[in-house]
Amino acid sequence: MEKLNLKIAKKIKSLPNYNLELFEDSTTDFEVFLFAISTCQWCKKSKNWLKDNKISYYFIDIDLINYNEKKEIKKEIRHAFNLEFIAFPFVVIDGEKYEMGFNKKKWEKLFHGIGRSKKSKTFEEVKKYVQNIAKKKNWKLHPNNDGTLDMLIQGLKDNYNRIGYFNCPCRDTNENIQLDRDICCPCDYAEEDINEYGRCYCALFFKKDYDFTKNQEIEMIPERRPKDRYT
Repeated sequence: MEKLNLKIAKKIKSLPNYNLELFEDSTTDFEVFLFAISTCQWCKKSKNWLKDNKISYYFIDIDLINYNEKKEIKKEIRHAFNLEFIAFPFVVIDGEKYEMGFNKKKWEKLFHGIGRSKKSKTFEEVKKYVQNIAKKKNWKLHPNNDGTLDMLIQGLKDNYNRIGYFNCPCRDTNENIQLDRDICCPCDYAEEDINEYGRCYCALFFKKDYDFTKNQEIEMIPERRPKDRYT
């Protein structure tokens, strides 16, 4: 099987209806292309699935481009993967792996382990990542007066470089993004915890008006993650 031709990939990126869905807390550095139809419910569900799994991806709604461009792209896809026909949605990972149509179980199998990034993160990159999240969410970070912030950043860095995504440093990992997506930093429970306790479970993020002078002893808060999410 050949790879999806780089020239056609560049051409796709030059088209007016080409889009990029980029998530700040994306779980992968792999290049994901999604070919879709703008009116198709399965295509919309595939986009939602990628978003829910925090997978950044490129996409183009094939029905919104002109006939000649559409014909060239479809021909290239058929040639690259030795296919007689194409159904949509059609997803391609790194120009090699692909899935035609949307079936949740098949997509989970296709993307299983794909979160294991080819790239590693430095301490400063992870620090910038959590700073951007705090700014975006209107939170603030642990003051690091006892080295805790550095410890948490190091933990996120170690998790990313080992398993490919930012698993919460204070929760055990299944080493499977499908099972851990709710505890990828910032976890799905952070907002509720911050609203109720003023801080998230691992004490990385705090409410904007949290007064560290009055609460110098930061203690562990109850686990909000449902028991059935643990394996």
